[in-house]
Amino acid sequence: MSFRGDSEKQAFLRDQEIKKRKKTSRSRYVSKILSILKPQMKLLDIGCGTAHIIQELATSSRRALLLGLMFPLQW
Repeated sequence: MSFRGDSEKQAFLRDQEIKKRKKTSRSRYVSKILSILKPQMKLLDIGCGTAHIIQELATSSRRALLLGLMFPLQW
């Protein structure tokens, strides 16, 4: 079985677009997670892509333990 993710260029361009949008509003996912995330909680994001969500969570919740796992572009 073969899985194929974004190319490096596609991932980079998507990440840039997300960062542009992030300046205007927080994503609904981040808002929902932050509403229940408490200090000392642990959160694991499996397949975090370009890690934009976990990065935003990390800047807003410094006392929680956040871990993002990225998978290689090609298996």
